[in-house]
Amino acid sequence: MSKYISEFIATFTLLLAILEAILLTVESSAGLFIVSLVAGGAVTILIYGFRKYSGAHMNPAVSTAMWLDNQLNTKEYFGYFIAQLAGSAAAAGLIAFLHRDDVYVMGVTVPSLTETQAWFLEAGLTFVLVLAIFRFTDKSRPAMDKWLAPVIGLIVFLEIYFAGPYSGASMNPARSFGPALMEGQTKYLWLFFSAPLFGAAIARYTDLIFRKSNPASV
Repeated sequence: MSKYISEFIATFTLLLAILEAILLTVESSAGLFIVSLVAGGAVTILIYGFRKYSGAHMNPAVSTAMWLDNQLNTKEYFGYFIAQLAGSAAAAGLIAFLHRDDVYVMGVTVPSLTETQAWFLEAGLTFVLVLAIFRFTDKSRPAMDKWLAPVIGLIVFLEIYFAGPYSGASMNPARSFGPALMEGQTKYLWLFFSAPLFGAAIARYTDLIFRKSNPASV
């Protein structure tokens, strides 16, 4: 149970940080940079804080990759998935409650590209993110493990900053779920679920290529 509580709290905190940053910087010319920085920083801190309890996935796409890699059994996988979506919904609900009397932006991820273009971009962004997780947790290179949190935080920062204006740079079904639910804008949820899950799955199978070339990492 502690694993699921960990995933709920970590995902809740991540969404709360991102949504509040969006709210506070919506009229700022530096808004995208600040939101990207907050997201990357929050991911880094939360990995350090919760990794030993649940792995600090905070993302159903990451959990999908770990399930495919047999690091989670099916029961744990669905438990993580539910906890992450619940954390997202709770964070979005709290933001809506706290700012119910204000004019605010919830932070719904909406692509500016065509749906097909956005789908492939989201899949690609998630592929890079998840492949980096596998590479920095490679058992044959234990010295790299300590760099996992800052590297993943940096990737999240860069991907949101450069791709956010195009696809929303969600890379995470939980990132999109809560805000879309609260705002009743669920049109693109299919995209922000299927593309990251697909990208994560491809990342896992791509990582097997590296492992097969180095038996110590298997």
